[in-house]
Amino acid sequence: MATYQTDGGEWIAGDTRVDKTRRTVYNDNMPKNEFTTMRIWKATRKMIRILAANNEESMISLVDRLVKEELERVKSTTGATNE
Repeated sequence: MATYQTDGGEWIAGDTRVDKTRRTVYNDNMPKNEFTTMRIWKATRKMIRILAANNEESMISLVDRLVKEELERVKSTTGATNE
């Protein structure tokens, strides 16, 4: 089975363009301009998944929370005020 993009930008799964197609929408409920791609090591991703599952939160919210906590820690130890 092949996938191809229509003129409207939608991805279609089917054997040919004349087949009865199945339309798939990926991440349709996610805000389009709030996310970006970040490369991480596979071992780090595994640890993030474990922590997120144990805390019952999403991986992105876990990363966001940890980064905010670290930023506050650094600010308090260095006295930095830059955002």
